[in-house]
This record gives sequence, structure tokens and C-alpha cells, in this order.
Amino acid sequence: MLQKIISIILLGIILPVWGANPQLETAIAQGQWPTVIRLLRDRQDTVSLLIRGEARRILGYLDAAHHDHERAWNQAETSKLKIWAGRTSAETMLAMHKYNKGTPNAQQRLEAIPKGCEMAECAKIEFLQGRLHAALGNFDDAIASYQTAGNNAQTAGLRVLAIQAQLAIIDIEQTATPETLDAVVQELQQVRPIYIQTALRLGLAKRTYEMGNLQVTQRLLNQVAPNVAPGYQKAEFLSLQAKVLKDNGQNAQALHVVSKAIKEARRIQAGNLLMYGEWERARLYKALNDNRRSLAAFRRALYHLETIRTDIPIEYRDGKSSFRETLAPLYLETADLMLAEAASRSEDAAQPLLFEARDIVERLKAAELQDYLGESCPLSTKPITNIEAISPRTGVLYPIILPDRLVLLLGMGNRQHQSVVPIESQIFSTEARELGAQLREMPDDGVPPPKDLANKLFGWLIAPIKARLDAANIDTLVVVPDGPLRLFPFSALMDGDTFLVEQYAVVTAPSLTLMEPKPLARSNITAVVAGMSRPGPVVDEFLQMQMAAGGEDEVRGFVANNNKNRSRRIRGLAIKPRKPKKSRAGTSPIPPTQTIDPELRESTIEQLALPGVDKEVARVSKIFGVTPLVNKQFTLNSFSQNLKQNSWNIVHVATHGYFGGTPETSFFMTYDRFLKVRRLETVIAGNVNNAPPELLTLSACQTAEGNDRAPLGIVGIAIKSGARSALGSLWPVSDDATQLLISQFYQNLVSTDQTKAQAFRKAQIKVLNQKEFHHPYFWSPFILIGNWL
Repeated sequence: MLQKIISIILLGIILPVWGANPQLETAIAQGQWPTVIRLLRDRQDTVSLLIRGEARRILGYLDAAHHDHERAWNQAETSKLKIWAGRTSAETMLAMHKYNKGTPNAQQRLEAIPKGCEMAECAKIEFLQGRLHAALGNFDDAIASYQTAGNNAQTAGLRVLAIQAQLAIIDIEQTATPETLDAVVQELQQVRPIYIQTALRLGLAKRTYEMGNLQVTQRLLNQVAPNVAPGYQKAEFLSLQAKVLKDNGQNAQALHVVSKAIKEARRIQAGNLLMYGEWERARLYKALNDNRRSLAAFRRALYHLETIRTDIPIEYRDGKSSFRETLAPLYLETADLMLAEAASRSEDAAQPLLFEARDIVERLKAAELQDYLGESCPLSTKPITNIEAISPRTGVLYPIILPDRLVLLLGMGNRQHQSVVPIESQIFSTEARELGAQLREMPDDGVPPPKDLANKLFGWLIAPIKARLDAANIDTLVVVPDGPLRLFPFSALMDGDTFLVEQYAVVTAPSLTLMEPKPLARSNITAVVAGMSRPGPVVDEFLQMQMAAGGEDEVRGFVANNNKNRSRRIRGLAIKPRKPKKSRAGTSPIPPTQTIDPELRESTIEQLALPGVDKEVARVSKIFGVTPLVNKQFTLNSFSQNLKQNSWNIVHVATHGYFGGTPETSFFMTYDRFLKVRRLETVIAGNVNNAPPELLTLSACQTAEGNDRAPLGIVGIAIKSGARSALGSLWPVSDDATQLLISQFYQNLVSTDQTKAQAFRKAQIKVLNQKEFHHPYFWSPFILIGNWL
């Protein structure tokens, strides 16, 4: 939220103007930043560079400001100038989201500022440190810095900075009493020059708007209106005024104001303001029933979003990414309107809109996975292949969960078909989550599948399109799931007493643009097979993770809980990682290495042992005619070297894997160390001269219960490894059922010309036809992701 405040403006504005220049001093005092830039246009001395850079940053010309401030930093002649240049350059890098990555960045610059600053300058630097902590999610540290900055500012007589420190703390704590707000408003009346007062009032207006206090927001906007400076400040003022007008039902007036905001943002080339402005304009046109102009504005907003996407920081609070709340709605609102417009047209006339809606959903899926992986650059995508040409009996289903309905967008051949199910998203999502929860609970002997719920979801997700599927003789259904639909396998849906897998081969795809469909060459299939039936030194890394989560009691709890799994021959980790003690940011300090009771360590080794892996690895190795890497041969280094030195079609790994809601909580075990998602590019992707694997199988992995981002971890492993497809499980799996399923799948794959999807379907059917494994808990947790050919 701090990035929404114009604190960019407020730290260095009361600049020590070196040398008398009344015209320049007046321009600074009045916030006439274009005039400041004009007066200093040809100056290259350090002070002029600093002042001109401040003005450029205020107006949103960040690259130019960065250039000025870097030059000033490099040529600063005195310690005082070096401190000033360090602070202003760090502030510009904060505005550019150059927090702690790349060179230079704000963290490096703040650390490099010379010691010995005066009280006023120290207060400003400490405030910047608070902003950096907040941007990185270290909220407790941010509050401490803001409190120090506020105290120092009071001592130094910097009223503005003291107020900002107070507002910054309100931002983090996300609450403020009416008395606190009134006190801040009264304090603001004393602030001079008027430009700084205007900026502070506008920052406060944003907060009161977010708190839902429209009356106070409008009063503050009325107060700042006569003094708003051109550029970034004016664009933000107009955008906020438009929001207030819209919330008061004055849509036509709001549209007029937001158009002025967009014009100002375009003048200064502020991509983020252009995105939000066009998004707001799209919503207003939609409210005024002008869908044609609304769609045009939505398209422009998406264009601006994807232009600036690499500059938008990925922020977390309580472990949740900001992407879903802040940017994903733009994709969905755009698709929503396109689908609604398409529904009002004939099937032929609707095709362009349906294809465009599909492409927008594809872009959302790629952006969502980019966010999950924490990538600053967009993931590599490929044009969607003509499915009709390579897999004519395949249908691709996009279930799109919208607030008031479920849209089933079905692609077959060269056409898209839309079916609409009138159900509220909250009701639908609740039922989907419940099915996922019921399926992952190991049943007692003789307990039937959750038939009622599986049929209900079938009725919503498959029944409306089944006639089309059957008429087109579809035998493979590729599903691109959304949100809670990632929590259960579609193959376990039921049509009466029949599972969906008995009707179609079912494949999960993160996106058709991320994993290219391409048939597997059946001659000379090469495979590397690795497994861990008994852990080695990796147990210590696992124990430290558990100790960090809850101390020795956490480890003993794991041993006790996991023993229940072992007694029922279930592979998996009976862990529900508890959140360690956290700061407001949801981040956790790295704890020191802790001493482990030797008996507890030995008990943990027993619980992590996977006795069925030896038999599974032997069977798989025999099918492919290879020598496996087992236990001591399956170290992180040996596994990595094996992959880098050779090119493999299939990589089969039988070991514990766990996928949480972030890459940091997603890993699988080698004999000696964790292999985390972020390291996969350098480990599994192998030598650049070798082709990436066609299929990556993890036969003992699981995803975090109830977290619909967790299955992205399996997708992430495939993407980071370069594999075109992956096979992984959503919950802990039966040892016996897994051995049968995996060996049958590979046998089908090498002995016939079936696609991976059909080979996997037949393996699942063979397992579910075993009486003891008929419940979908046993045969359905494995999902085939990506390339199904």
C-alpha cells in the first residue's frame, strides 16, 4: 500500500538549495516541477542533478530521474552530498521497484550511504529503510523504522516526515480510528509549502477511500483540488475523484473525470496509471450499458498491464500473493464481458469473441503461474496448436468461475462452444473444495465414493457439454482448471455409478500455450529412474524444517501421525506445515540449526522410509531396461550430473514430494538433500545441448490440503524442468495401488501406440477395477499434466 502513497514526493522536497536562486526556490516551494526541470536542464553539477532528478521522479519520469541520481551518486564531492545522493537514488529505485534484485538496487544503495548524517537526513534515510522493509514484506521491521524516523523527524522539526511516518504505520496496521484521522487532518493544515500539504492530503484521501469513508475522502479531495500539480499527482487525483463519483452512482460524471486522468497519464507515459484508468473506464462504460466501448477499454487496460507486468512487484501478506486480488480480476472481468457478448450472438458470429476470451484465459493462466513461481519476466509461451490436426478426438475445456455463473468454454476442432451454468461462485467453489477434501480422506474398508457430491459436480461441469462431446466422438478431455477445481481430479467425477475416466481420458493442462502438445517418439525411449526407499542425510533437513514450524513437539506429532499412514501402506508426509511465528508480513526469520534427539531422528527415518519404492523402481527399470539410482546413488549431485550428461525422454522419481502454496514450500527429497522448485532449471533442465524430458513422474508427492495454489507446484516443476508433461499426485497415495498404476501406465506406453492420456486412462481403469482399490482415493490422485499425446 505504501507504493500508492506519494511519499516519493515527500522525502527530499525540502532540498538544501546550494547557492541562491530565488526562481528555483520558488518553483520548488510551489511544486512547479516542469519549471524546475527547465531551469536545471543544462546543469550537470551534483546538486542540480539531485534536484532535477527529484523533479523528474515526482512527475513520473523514473528512468530520467534514475539517470540523474546515479550520476550524482558517482560524482558526489563531499560526504554530505554523498549521503544526499544515496538517499535520493535509493528513493528513485524504490519507485522503480528495484528493491533488492539487480544492480544497483535500493537495498544496496541504502547500505552504501556513508555514516555521519545529520538528524534530518538520518530521519529521511530511516523512513526510506521502512519503505524498503514494507516493500519486501518485513512489516515489523518497517514499523520499527517508521517509529524511529518519526521520532527523529520530530526532533529535527520535520513535520511532514513525522506525519508520513504516522500514516505509513496506519497503512501497515490497516486501521485508524476517527480520532486519529481527525488529528492527522488538523496536523496537515499546518504543513507548508502548499504542494507538500496537497500531496499529503491526497495520500490520506486514498487511505480514507480504502477504508470506505467517502465523505471524508471527498472533503479531502475538495481541499486539494485547487493546488494539484500536473503530472502523476494530477492523474492520481482525477482517478480517485472518478472512483468516488462512481461509488456515489454518478457514472457519467465519473467517466468524464477518468478520461481526463487517462489523458494526463498518457502525457507522462505512466503505464500503471494508464492500466488502472482504462480498467476504471471499462467498468464505467459497462455500468452505462455501452459494452462496445467497455470491451475496447478492457483491451487497452490488458495491453498496458502486460506492457508493465515485469515492473509490478509480487507482494505477499500472510503468505498470499497480491496477484489474485489486484491483477487477476482484470483478466476475468474482460473475459466475463466477452463471454456475455458472445452469448447474445449466433454461434458463428460469437466465434471471434469466444476465441478471444479463450486467449485471455490462457494469458491469465500464464500470468498466474509466473506469479506462483515468483518470476519477474513472463514465462515462455507458444501459439496454441491446431488440436484438430494432431488430436482430432480431443476436447479442451476451460471452466471459468464468474461471480454469477459458471461458464464452460469447450474447444473442439476449430470452434469454441459456450455453455452457461447459473450458479454463484461462492456456492460452486464451496462444493468443489468439499469434493477435494472428501476424496483425499482415506476411506475405511467398504466405504463408497462420495457419489452424491461427485454427481453434483458432474452435473455442473460435464453434463452441459456431454452431448457435444459424444456427438464429436471425443475420447480425450483436456481440462484447464480454475481455482478450487485444481483440488480434485476430474477423472473422479461421477455420472450415476460411472466415473468420468471410464468415459474419457482426462488430462489437466495449466495452459495450452505453456506446454506444447507433441507425440512421444516410441522408438528408443530413454529413461532415468530414481528412488528413495530409506532416507539419508536429507532427514536432517526435514527435521530442521519441522523444528522451525513447531519445535520438537512438531516432529513427535509427525512421527505419530505418519505412523497411521505407514500402518495402512500409504505413501506421503503426514504434515500440515504450521505457520511459524510470523511478522505482520507473514514472513519468518530463519531459525538457527537445532539439536535433534537421536532417537527422534531414527524414528523419523523410519517414518520417511518408503518400502514399496524398491519394488516400484525395479519394475520401472525393467520396463525401460535401465539401471536405477536408489538411495545412496540418488544424491542431489549424482541425480543432477546424470541428467546433465544425458538426454532422457522420461524422468521417473519415486520419493517424497510436497507442494505448498509457494515455491519456497515445494520440494522433493533426494537421499541427501531437498530439491526445491527454484533449483529445477539448473538440475532437471540439464545441459542446454540436451533435449528436456518429455515426461516427469513424481510417484510419491502430494499437495497442501485445501490450498488451490499448491497444485501449481507440480505444474511449476514441469515448467522449470522443461518437461512437456508431468505425472504427480494431489494427496498421499497407496503404496500397492501406486505400484500397479505406474507399472501398468509405462507398460501401456512402451507396448502400444496409445497417447499418454489413453495409456494412463487404461492404467487407472485397471486399478479401479480391483475391488480393494475401487474408491477414487486409490486410483485418482495422480493427474497427468500438460502434453497428453
